Amino acid sequence: MKRIYDQICEERGIAVGSSAASDLAVEAMKLFSAGIFDEGTIGRHLRGGSRGIGVQSPSP
Repeated sequence: MKRIYDQICEERGIAVGSSAASDLAVEAMKLFSAGIFDEGTIGRHLRGGSRGIGVQSPSP
């Protein structure tokens, strides 16, 4: 999950320690807590490509 988080932060230009980084981390943890463990699925959700499990992706 950290690898996905770091990759998305880099893609979006999100600074470590920023509120956007915190929001992204919270969303990643929600997905993990919902039983989603696949890196590809987590990445798609965090990038806004998948919806429907009750977890919203952060706004860019």
